[in-house]
Amino acid sequence: MVGDVDLLATISRQAGLIDTLVAQVSAQQTVNDLTTALQCRAQQNGFDASIRLPTQGANDWEHFVMNDTHFLIVANNYDGSVYDTNSELFKWDGTTFTSAQLILTHGARDWVHFEINDVHYLAVANYKNGDGDQAINSEVFAWDGHKFESFQLIPTVGARGLADFVIEDVGYLAIANHDNVTSVNLNSEVFRWNGTAFEAFQTIPTKGAIALEYFMIGGTHFLGVANHNNGATYEVKSEVLQWDGTKFTSSQ
Repeated sequence: MVGDVDLLATISRQAGLIDTLVAQVSAQQTVNDLTTALQCRAQQNGFDASIRLPTQGANDWEHFVMNDTHFLIVANNYDGSVYDTNSELFKWDGTTFTSAQLILTHGARDWVHFEINDVHYLAVANYKNGDGDQAINSEVFAWDGHKFESFQLIPTVGARGLADFVIEDVGYLAIANHDNVTSVNLNSEVFRWNGTAFEAFQTIPTKGAIALEYFMIGGTHFLGVANHNNGATYEVKSEVLQWDGTKFTSSQ
């Protein structure tokens, strides 16, 4: 059984048909039977219209707009027997979401969408494969005009979270590495766009990291790290890193 997960994505439509999307993964179903309810708000006082989409151990939704069309991609983590399973991209057809593409992932935990030089990309955090190996590649996909194709493999270890951001017109992708079976005290990593692909830029010591959040305050760039545990205790400090002009340094 899986635990309750509430995943919220906000989407806006010019026609005003959809304001909010909520995905609820039910703990009352087995992974193989899992469906996700998407509830579209038609009134201010509640959710009424419901769309149900099949998922498998869903961990995350990512919403994005491409060529004036809304898309949702789900991170399917586990199908009840293996972690090597397809995550699924859905496309809004004006009335509902329909399947647009299946993408093989490995214990997928998180998706992010971003654009570089007018090209649309999706990145997935792969946690583990069917053999239980966590030292596997996460992956970046690029839109070819018809579908997302594999663009770049990025070495990760038990990847759990992603953050994409731009600093001084340069794109970055940060990945939270959670564990490698024997230890949770690992380096998470920031990758920088070099004009053609992402390259390793900075390692950040983390403790069972499960999420990253980029934000700005008054023109200053920050990266927050959610540390889950250090192998001995869950009472560990998470950290906010600050950009010093060349790299992220410990801030708080």
